[in-house]
Amino acid sequence: MAKNKYLSIINVGDIMLADCALRGMPNKYLLSQKIKTSSKQIAANIIDFFNDVDLRFGNLETPLSSKADNVNGSNFLLGSSKGLNVLKDLKFDILTLANNHILEHGYEIAKETQSLLKENNIRFCYSPEHNNDFQIVKKNGIKIGFIGYGLRPAFNFLNSYDLDLAERNIAFKVKRLDKIKHDSLIDYFSSNNILPLIKTIKRVKSLANIIILGLHWGYMNTSVPSLLQIKTAHKLIDEGVDVIIGSHPHHIQPIEVYKGKLIAYSLGNFIFDMWRTVNRESLVIKLMIDRDLNVTHALFKSKLCQNYLIKLKKINYHPVSIRLSNDEVIQLLMLEGQKFDKKKIELINSPKKYWRYCLKVRKNISIGSIYDFIKSDLPLSFKLNLFIRKMK
Repeated sequence: MAKNKYLSIINVGDIMLADCALRGMPNKYLLSQKIKTSSKQIAANIIDFFNDVDLRFGNLETPLSSKADNVNGSNFLLGSSKGLNVLKDLKFDILTLANNHILEHGYEIAKETQSLLKENNIRFCYSPEHNNDFQIVKKNGIKIGFIGYGLRPAFNFLNSYDLDLAERNIAFKVKRLDKIKHDSLIDYFSSNNILPLIKTIKRVKSLANIIILGLHWGYMNTSVPSLLQIKTAHKLIDEGVDVIIGSHPHHIQPIEVYKGKLIAYSLGNFIFDMWRTVNRESLVIKLMIDRDLNVTHALFKSKLCQNYLIKLKKINYHPVSIRLSNDEVIQLLMLEGQKFDKKKIELINSPKKYWRYCLKVRKNISIGSIYDFIKSDLPLSFKLNLFIRKMK
């Protein structure tokens, strides 16, 4: 157990306990089948690390249901109830369900997911509509307020819930708000969209010593946040959030320190069946909170290896100051081996360039997939099966 001179919390990114990118592959390559037959192997290397802290927090992006328990093969984005074994092995205490996939199979399955979590003493944050978008956890004399909030649509529209939505100017609902149209290129959410969240923050602030916000937002497969995201994150810190844990892009993005508070724009995929190298790596943040409520942190990099085994290592970092177009200076934590060049700064400063970048990422992902296909350390038989599947 963690020493009680401080409170320690592990924070991870996206957890998908079902089949997504690899659906349709032979059973031996499916995450869903691995969970059903030998789930303990997934966390075998990191159980001690997770046991040695007080609390564990992440984004569960999978609805779980007993309906998937006896399925032989893929069940797209629907995890079986046996996925709880992975969560229990890693002793997760609290999860955010505020994401675009939790309602993938409807409200009844989402409710079953909540029931399964409750039965296994795992708390969750869902949404303002259900009056449980936050949880207060008291540990070692410190009250932590966990908030879950999503700025992605709850359902897939057409064939995509991401860039196609903005491109086609489709109106959608975010939380309890009325329909919002995309009046600009990438600003699919505005300051008004976070009003319910700010209201929650103020409420939690009166109940907790420290606030950790799990925020589902951003664009898939991008390596930097938009300028709007940065401004929004600063606004949320100013309102009282102490730590922001971002998810959804399936890619590691920079970590910022703003007024002494930590903003992780995207931790990447912790457990996900995507197979590209960048989609199988993530950051894990360990927070340490002392009696005076000072928050320090350590960063770790996780990798989902072949056969879905998670490996973890501590990484070094150094602060770098970046000047934005409005002359604001932000401080980013450059990770060991990470690059942040002039082009990325230009992307952040120009909404139009950022939008084009998002579209380019979408179009070029197949090229990147070919490159990863060749250099991947995944088994040759896996590559051949994936190649055959893609050619069909």
